[in-house]
Amino acid sequence: MSKKILVIGGGFVGLTLSAKLLKATDTTLTVLETDTHRLSLLQGGNFYVNEPGLHSILLNANNQKKLNFTRVIQSSYYDAVFICIGTQPTTVSVDLPDSIFSLVDLVSRCLEVNGMVFLRSTVEIGTTEKFATSIQKTGRTDISTYFLPERTAEGVALQELDILPQIIGAASNSKIDLAIKFLYEVGFSMIECSNAKSAEFVKLISNAWRDTIFGISNEIALMAESIGVDASEIIHVANHKYPRANIPSAGPVGGPCLYKDSHILLNSFSQEFKQESIIYSARVMNEKIELNIYEILLQHLNSLGINSVVLFIGAAFKGSPKTNDVRNGLTSNLIHRIQKDRKLIKVQIWDPTIELSDLLDLASFRVNSLVGLLPEIVVIGNNSKEIFSKDVVNFLNKLPSKTLIIDPWCMYPKSEKHSAIIYQLGGGLVNSNEY
Repeated sequence: MSKKILVIGGGFVGLTLSAKLLKATDTTLTVLETDTHRLSLLQGGNFYVNEPGLHSILLNANNQKKLNFTRVIQSSYYDAVFICIGTQPTTVSVDLPDSIFSLVDLVSRCLEVNGMVFLRSTVEIGTTEKFATSIQKTGRTDISTYFLPERTAEGVALQELDILPQIIGAASNSKIDLAIKFLYEVGFSMIECSNAKSAEFVKLISNAWRDTIFGISNEIALMAESIGVDASEIIHVANHKYPRANIPSAGPVGGPCLYKDSHILLNSFSQEFKQESIIYSARVMNEKIELNIYEILLQHLNSLGINSVVLFIGAAFKGSPKTNDVRNGLTSNLIHRIQKDRKLIKVQIWDPTIELSDLLDLASFRVNSLVGLLPEIVVIGNNSKEIFSKDVVNFLNKLPSKTLIIDPWCMYPKSEKHSAIIYQLGGGLVNSNEY
């Protein structure tokens, strides 16, 4: 039977899910997007999420009238609704349920009898059950509610949607078999949790675990700096042919998920538990890394005076797998700190791998070439090997001795001959004559 599906939210999660669902030949799909600018882009065929294969799938479906983008839902005939809206970290967590629960009436109106609603957004523990109860209070006791979290990596999302099992948990009034059958027919494999709360917990601890491991690496880096050894070397030697060590490289931890999921998880526990939590300590460590980098930047700028230039090389929050998402990346966060503190600093961004529109509110800082630039500070914004080419190395090699290069991912080879001061996370501040 033909399946009619509504996806609420036209961001990364909603668009990659839509592409996956549209691979099923009997699926027609509507994406509800309330942001007028984003909706205009989508309706014009600009899908702005840089995922291999996504553009062609959505464009073909749109041309075949199997995909529609809209701001208002008037029909009431959908078999399933997937909620893919963005959620917030702990600083505004008290408002988190509002964005989800504001959709209760819409979901109740637009679903067929015995329809299903899948929460794909990251939520606090217990949200799915509360959402199901709210649906029932509208009189729609026939609707089943499930938590089906997104957990793909940007840059390989469509690949992972084809191979990763989907975590699923049902609210207490919902039949899990109904969802399993539906999801199997649209091409998903599943791993079932005993209930929605368990599925919510699994989603949150998955990212919190990764965040914690990175926090340990970053603590190792700061320890190495304090005793004058090289963290990159330490981690490499510790991992070498030793199966019980798999320590990640140190570096800033950004992106739209890791920084907030630990906070969302800990919101379900007491303040006392949170303060003693290893997960919380690791999150604080990861935030400290970025703050330390900012303080190093400011110290150097203070020694030079006002109207200095800071050049950011690489704007996306990570370099591999490749993405065009700048949200909560080192570049984005440091520039926003500079703006908040009203520092008299000229900011430049060079990143040939992304479009101007990808930079969002940072687009005005874009420069198209490194030729002729002479910044007082250069910040390597991510670990993209595509960006950090030989041309970039040559550019850095020619910078004068007063220039500071901030290289948190240790991309700049220590063998290069240069005059500039360099900060590398886990190595500290070094000068060329100290190599």
